[in-house]
Amino acid sequence: MAKTLAEAFPAYAKKIPTRRLPDFVVRLVALFDGDVKTSAMNLGRQHEMDKSLLEPLLGRPLTDTSEAIRRMGQSLIDLGQV
Repeated sequence: MAKTLAEAFPAYAKKIPTRRLPDFVVRLVALFDGDVKTSAMNLGRQHEMDKSLLEPLLGRPLTDTSEAIRRMGQSLIDLGQV
């Protein structure tokens, strides 16, 4: 996600965090923060999803992941959140 955002918005590239937080740090923080605990349960898991059932239900193709990330970034810029 960071790489896609940095390529799409080079003016903000230096502000985009690119380092990865070690799993043990997340698990340590999860002991004290319930919101982090929910995320910590999924560490190290790969989630694969199949869009073949969803596209016919919606009646249109899904947005490409990279395009969705770029749109999210542009939305944050437009709203003044960045």
